[in-house]
Amino acid sequence: MNFKNFIICVSILLTYKGAGQQIDPYSLIILSPFQYNPAYTGLDDKISIQGSFRDQWLKVPGNPSSRYLLLDAPIPALGSGIGIKLQEDQFGAGKLLSLGLNWSYSRSLNKNSVLSIGIGVVNQRYGLNGSLLRTPGGNYSATLVDHQDNLLSAGEIALNGIGYEGGIYLKTNFFEAGISGTNLLPLRLSQNNFAITLKPHYTFSTRAFIPLNTQLIIQPGLLMRYVQGAMQLDSYILGNIREKFTLGGGLRGYNPNSLDGLMTIAGIQIAENITFFYTYTIPLSTIRTATTGSHEIMLRYTINQKLGKGILPPIIYNPRNL
Repeated sequence: MNFKNFIICVSILLTYKGAGQQIDPYSLIILSPFQYNPAYTGLDDKISIQGSFRDQWLKVPGNPSSRYLLLDAPIPALGSGIGIKLQEDQFGAGKLLSLGLNWSYSRSLNKNSVLSIGIGVVNQRYGLNGSLLRTPGGNYSATLVDHQDNLLSAGEIALNGIGYEGGIYLKTNFFEAGISGTNLLPLRLSQNNFAITLKPHYTFSTRAFIPLNTQLIIQPGLLMRYVQGAMQLDSYILGNIREKFTLGGGLRGYNPNSLDGLMTIAGIQIAENITFFYTYTIPLSTIRTATTGSHEIMLRYTINQKLGKGILPPIIYNPRNL
């Protein structure tokens, strides 16, 4: 078995044995809480469209790649927000495609803070291309794929299921924090002898906004993710210059066993309503001997509008006109 086939086989077996145990590899989600917390839906008070692409562990055959498209908008008349999420993750011979619909309800605690709760329904489709797998005892030729393993398919497998997510988010002028969960009910997908279980993921995030002067705002933050005995922590600090440029960095990991990468982040507002972000993650774990790092880009387009006409003023009845 060559190195490429080994990577592909290990990747899919890890996914098979414990789907959902992998920590989300995205870096730029620190700039987009809506991606992981449905309570953030519509909280930016404008229509927002975001797209991202990530290529992880470059030069490693079968390396993971991910992409997502997000759309959310506030509905002030209902005190709500609505959003749609489309995400695809490719890893070795496996692929996970999800389409989600999110809704949030928010209330102002005072003139400077809002508390929001959100829920989401996600249709998840897991695909496996079994013809890419190779086992030590298998028989393979140009026309034959026989793994000699009843658990592994020699062809395409497609599994579908519905998952649920929820969250809560507090947003103020100088501080934000939220907690959320995806696959709140473990989702088992199966076909014949093949089955995976998408397990609950939990995310806690917090960030602050510290204005040093009228031109520079410092944003320190944390993003903690947990799934069945595994936890990962991203800590970062960003500087927003004149609301046009973003520069910063971060560290993924909190001890020698979890240390994963050093993140460098940059962003620029290229038009009034278009912002471009880029991050490069320098690997710090033992995989650094096989890869040059990970790249991710994100493009955000905003429309300074809301759905509906907002909250209408109270009706005053004039008896003279009744």
